[in-house]
Amino acid sequence: MACTAIAPRFFAFSLSARKIVAQLPEMRVGDHFHNALIDGPDGRIWGVTNRCVYAVTRDLKTVDVLAELGADADKSFYCFGFCRGPDGAFYFASGTHLMRIQC
Repeated sequence: MACTAIAPRFFAFSLSARKIVAQLPEMRVGDHFHNALIDGPDGRIWGVTNRCVYAVTRDLKTVDVLAELGADADKSFYCFGFCRGPDGAFYFASGTHLMRIQC
C-alpha cells in the first residue's frame, strides 16, 4: 500500500451548522508535526512543521512564519508535540533533539 501525501489545512467547523465555515487549504510552510498546535501568546494559533514555527490568525486569513528551523533541526519526520514551558519558551522534539524557541 503506497502512502499518499495530503496537504495539511486549517479549518473551522461549526457544531451548530454541522459544516466547515472557514478554511485555509494550503499554507506552504512544510510538513506538520503531530500534536503541534497551541494557543500562542499573541492570540494566534501556533504550529510547528519540519521547516518552521508559524502562526495562523483565528479568522484563518493570515499565516506568518515566526522562525525558520534551519540547520539546528534535523528535519526528522519523527517529530511530536509543542508546548510552552514555565520559562515562557516553547519546546518541541525534532528527532533526537529538544528544540527551544524564546519569544
